[in-house]
Amino acid sequence: MPIQPEINYALKRVWPTNALVNYHNFSDPKVDQVLQDGQGVVDPDGRIAAHAGIQEYIHDLAPLGRIGEQYFAVGLSRKVSNFRWYTTQYYHVAEMSIAD
Repeated sequence: MPIQPEINYALKRVWPTNALVNYHNFSDPKVDQVLQDGQGVVDPDGRIAAHAGIQEYIHDLAPLGRIGEQYFAVGLSRKVSNFRWYTTQYYHVAEMSIAD
């Protein structure tokens, strides 16, 4: 989460105090500092080490628990089959089929 397994990129979308998608108003100085310090580390092993433990720290604070998409609805033609919506807000077009 989201879209690629790069720790600083993924965590900086949601968890810094002023993150673009910080919808839950999470703010923690330790998280802000670790992510700021880690963004400049380019060596892959060093980048992993620079972020060691921060995901567990965030999880221990439990600021957000996503349980579902309230009022989510999709309207489709009866000709469309195999449409599946995933909780990460995307669907697989390759799995769908459309009858003639």
